[in-house]
Amino acid sequence: MKYKSYLGVICLLILVLPVVVYGKGKGNVYVPSGSSIVGNYYGAGDTVEIAGSVESDVIVAGGNVIVSGAVGGDVIAAGGNIRITGPVGGNVRVVGGNVEIYGTVARNVMVGSGTLVIGESAKISGQITAGSGTMEIRGLVQGGILAGSGAVILSGEIQGPINLYLDKSGSLDIRETTKTGSSFNYYGVKQAQVASGAQLVEAPQFHEFVTKPAKPVWWWRFLISLFSALVLGMVLTSLIPGKLQEVITEALSNPWRSLGWGALWAFIVPIMVIVLMVTIIGLPLALVLAAIYFIGLILAPIVAGASLGWFIKSKSGEGWLTKQRLLVVVLVGIFIYRLIVFIPFIGGLVGLVGALWAWGAILQVQRKLIQSFR
Repeated sequence: MKYKSYLGVICLLILVLPVVVYGKGKGNVYVPSGSSIVGNYYGAGDTVEIAGSVESDVIVAGGNVIVSGAVGGDVIAAGGNIRITGPVGGNVRVVGGNVEIYGTVARNVMVGSGTLVIGESAKISGQITAGSGTMEIRGLVQGGILAGSGAVILSGEIQGPINLYLDKSGSLDIRETTKTGSSFNYYGVKQAQVASGAQLVEAPQFHEFVTKPAKPVWWWRFLISLFSALVLGMVLTSLIPGKLQEVITEALSNPWRSLGWGALWAFIVPIMVIVLMVTIIGLPLALVLAAIYFIGLILAPIVAGASLGWFIKSKSGEGWLTKQRLLVVVLVGIFIYRLIVFIPFIGGLVGLVGALWAWGAILQVQRKLIQSFR
């Protein structure tokens, strides 16, 4: 399980989701106790609290999400803090900074979070699939657990198979109240701490991650990345020279605006993709948005290098580069940019800022193009 990718998404979620919610929500949203909603319920706000009953699915987003009423279908939620204490008749699919489940869940639980707590009163009839920074299971899980985490504490009852993936500094603490009913496998660097009173049907099987020494292949990676960037630069310059020139001009004339838009796009889009995928019905749009995002990741460093080349040309006076056509300027810029990016320590920062700067310029040119058709 690539659990580190889960954690990366969670870090972005914690940083950006409140901005999304505050921008789109309408204050606090409250479904009072005793009320009953027929069909699905959709809501977004600073705080979303569902104290009444909902016949079908609950699909919500907020800084704080509280579900204490009965839900007949699934609970699909994104938020900074998510707490579910009422009974859920379907699945729970949530993404949040801190997630707590104290109610009964008739089917499966899927969670991406910074912290996950399955409380003492919780009863999960299906399986838990999770990617969390820390995870604590105190309640009853009738299915199994498949999870990646930095730290795991088990003190409840898990009747199905357990498969845990820990990071290099990860830990597994099995308390004396723990009960298991099936196979138990965990992967990591350190062995688990097992209390003497734990009732385990099978001894946990430890699979140690073997860290291989790094090989000095940086120069090979540099050559591959440089060659790929030069080829892509040649393709862009040959196919869309006018549009590339327009993007370069935008990047150099409005660098701070481009950097701001690029940073906003880089952080907001992953959250939008996660939320759309969680809602299921938005999956096609999520895939399209993810594809656009991926293409931007590829093109941004190329545009950054091309813009650097044009900047050097503009500052070189009567030098050799001023007499060269766009293709040569682009290739020279890409070459210099790749050299800078591979400088230890500073190169990573330069690469990040350069990519965001170029990404923002691409977005600005696209926005102008769309406006021209109105």
